[in-house]
This record gives sequence, C-alpha cells and structure tokens, in this order.
Amino acid sequence: MSLGPEAVEGRRALRRLFVALVFPDDVQAAVRRRFVAWQQEPTLRGARFAREFHVTLKFLGEIAEARHTDVADALGSAFLPVRPFSVSPGPLVAFPTASRASVLYGGIDAGRSALGECAHRTEEALAEIGFPDAGRDFVPHVTLCRFRRATRLTAWIVAENERIAAKDMGAFPPFEATALTLVRSELHPEGALYTRLVSYPLS
Repeated sequence: MSLGPEAVEGRRALRRLFVALVFPDDVQAAVRRRFVAWQQEPTLRGARFAREFHVTLKFLGEIAEARHTDVADALGSAFLPVRPFSVSPGPLVAFPTASRASVLYGGIDAGRSALGECAHRTEEALAEIGFPDAGRDFVPHVTLCRFRRATRLTAWIVAENERIAAKDMGAFPPFEATALTLVRSELHPEGALYTRLVSYPLS
C-alpha cells in the first residue's frame, strides 16, 4: 500500500530527538585518535565507529517538528540549578555481553551522580508535556562503536581495561561539562548524523 502525499509529508515531519551531554570538540578529536590504534586490532575489524560522542540523558524517539519548540521550551529552565561538573572515563563495557558484543561502550567515572541528576531533571521537565518516564535505571555511558555481527570481545576488553588502568587513561580524556544539548538524529547508511538544536548552559 502506498502512502498519500499528506501521509508522506507527515512522515517527513518526524524527527528523532534526544537530550545529551555532547563531548567538547577537543575530546571528540581525542577519541578519534584512539580509534586509529583500535582499528588495527583484529578483534575490532568490522566495527562501525561512532561519528560523534555523547552521553544520552533521554531518547525521545520520533517527534513531530511542530512539537520541537515545546520540547526545547520545557527544558529551558530544567538545568538552571546544575553547576558545571567534571566528567572522566570508566572501564570499557560491551553490550549485551562481552562474549557476544553488538556495542562497545565507554563507562563514566567522575560525573555519574551529576549526570543522574540531569537525567532526572530531563525526565521531570518532559513529563510535564506528556513524555513518559524511561522506566529504567539511568546508567551513563558513551557509545564508541557497533558491530554488524555479534563479536567476541571478552579477552580484548580485559586486556584493554588493564592497559587503561596501568597508564591512567581512558577512552576519552577528562573534561568539564558546561552545557547540555537537545540533539536531532538522522539515520543514514554510513551512520547517524547529529544536529545540535539547542544548548542549555550550566550555571
């Protein structure tokens, strides 16, 4: 069954939105430099590395463009009590398991509680305009790469986390979080394209 012109236009008006802590540009560049070494690892062959790095606070799904202003306005005062905070990396983690990984994440060490507060404030602000609570515990993390097929990362993750601990380094350098962002995501065959719509500075 083909869609009529109005239905097609309505579909185009839907955009995937999420609220996130987007990593600063210099931190983004540092993660990409790590990928240069990781791409030489036989275990990570075939991985699709992320194009941009962020910690998602809430994924809203496909939202009509007519509602984007409502979402942006609802978040306008949500983070006013939150002060800038430090963020540092935790261990690497695979999802759903290291033995059959589809996604490689970077954990978060410093900044976990502050990010949890920001996620809670996001949920509260958007609940007021009809967005349901995520209904699960918030675990801050950054997606680093995805695998088209389940990949065995058990030994590699253990070894890499040991190297990270020995060298006092991580998947990304520590940084100061000074703003949160409403982001639009568009899916393409080569990966998601992210557009930063609204920035909410932390006071």
